[in-house]
Amino acid sequence: MKHRHWEALEAKVNIKLVDPPANMRTLETNRIFDYGDAIQDLSGQASSEAGLEGMLNKIEEQWQHTEFVILSHRNQKDVYILGATDDIVALLDESLVNIFTIASSRYVGPFQERVDQWKKQLDLFSKTLVSLTYLLQERSQWKPKGNKTTVQSPM
Repeated sequence: MKHRHWEALEAKVNIKLVDPPANMRTLETNRIFDYGDAIQDLSGQASSEAGLEGMLNKIEEQWQHTEFVILSHRNQKDVYILGATDDIVALLDESLVNIFTIASSRYVGPFQERVDQWKKQLDLFSKTLVSLTYLLQERSQWKPKGNKTTVQSPM
């Protein structure tokens, strides 16, 4: 349990549990065991928050170590293209599912700001990747014609 959970529990049972640490006699004297349901609820909340935080940390960790493959375009100097993005698209899809799962949980409170930031970043990246993919698909249909470039009609 995090410090915030201990503070909530102390407020509920109206005794100090952490500083100074409570012993069994103090717990019995203050009838702490009468608060079993509240303790169980708080413990469940702490466990759920820990699971969500672990999912969020995993998303952050995966994106910190994700590298984009940049390739030289036709051996031209200072002209580069983005390599295969299949793994990145899979990571993006997985991250979006997980971030929306976290965001929809009633226990997201302590991480709401981080989750909102990740939702924005993933959404922007998704839109950028879709636009880039569209441009690359359109570019593959271009055919040079003299000094001009035209787009071949798909019809």
